Amino acid sequence: MELTGGLLTKTLNAMENKKGFFSASRIGDLMAGGQGKTALNYIFEIAENLNGLKKEISTKPMLHGIVNEVTAIEILTSIYGGEPNQTFYKVNDKLGATPDAILEGKWVADSKCQYSIFNYFEQCDKLAKKYYLQLQVQMMALNVDYGYLINYLTKPEEFGQDDWSEYPFPLEERFYIHEVPKDEETCDKILATCEEKYPLIGVADELLRNAKIMDEDEFFYMQFVSKKRYQKLKDINWVNWDGEVIINDKTAWVCKS
Repeated sequence: MELTGGLLTKTLNAMENKKGFFSASRIGDLMAGGQGKTALNYIFEIAENLNGLKKEISTKPMLHGIVNEVTAIEILTSIYGGEPNQTFYKVNDKLGATPDAILEGKWVADSKCQYSIFNYFEQCDKLAKKYYLQLQVQMMALNVDYGYLINYLTKPEEFGQDDWSEYPFPLEERFYIHEVPKDEETCDKILATCEEKYPLIGVADELLRNAKIMDEDEFFYMQFVSKKRYQKLKDINWVNWDGEVIINDKTAWVCKS
C-alpha cells in the first residue's frame, strides 16, 4: 500500500497524535499477565518513542498486513457500509485508538491479513484475546457498541516476483468477519490498568531524557578502558533504576557491574 496525499497526512498525524498514549493495538501487551515484563517493555517503548529512540521493525508478515489491509477494509465496508479511517481517537488522556474503519455512532472495525493459511484458520476459529481487547478500546474511543474484525487471506508476494498468482480459492472463502459486542466489564479493567500503569511512562521518560549520549567511538573506548560491560536498560527492572544511563545508537544502556 502506497500512502499519498491526504491519506499519508492523516496517517502521519495519527502517529504523532498518539505519542505518549497507550494504544488499542498494543493494549494486549499492557494487560498481559505473568511477571509483567511484557507490559514494562511496551511502556518503555512508548518512552523511547517520546524521545525519538524507537527503532522501526519491519518483517515480511508486517509488510504483508500493511499492503493488504486496504483490500480487507474494502471487503468489510462493501458489506456493512462505513468508511476507512486513519484518525486517532482518544478514550481519555491516557488511551486512544485508530480503527481501520468506522461507521459513526454504530461500529468500529479492524483488519488482520494473515501471512499463512494455518494462521488464517487459527484466527478465524478463535479471536485472539489481544484483538478482542483492541476492539474494546476502539469501541470506547468511538463510543459505539459493536466492533468487527476481518481476517483476510491473500497469497504473500516476494519482492520483485513476476509470477505471483492469487490462491485458487474464491474471495468469499478467503475472509472471515468476527462481530464483537462491547464488554463493559473488560472496558473497566482496561481503564483501571491504564490508570495504574500510566505513571510508569513518566519514569521511563525521565531516565531517557537524563541519559548521557555517546557516539560509537566513545562507547567502545569507555568499555575497553574500564573493562565494564553494559546491558540494555529495558532488559532490567528499570522502574527502580537510579544509576547512570547511556544512549548509543538509539539504545539505552546501563552498566552490569
